[in-house]
Amino acid sequence: MTIGKLHESINITLDIDKLEQVENFTYLGSVIKENGKCDTEIKKRIGLASAVVGKLQKIWKARNIKLLTKVMLCV
Repeated sequence: MTIGKLHESINITLDIDKLEQVENFTYLGSVIKENGKCDTEIKKRIGLASAVVGKLQKIWKARNIKLLTKVMLCV
């Protein structure tokens, strides 16, 4: 895979098998795109963080939990 602004078709064969050229793929949990942009990865990470923060809303709003305890969750 080459990374650049223009789509470039590349023919790579291994023994007799031709490798498939794709626009993006996941490697070690990160999305790699052929144009080098990471907007998909950023959106994915923002979504994951938002979901975690949303799950903590009950704790942030709870009056019976000390502020120090809430702060320790963020560290």
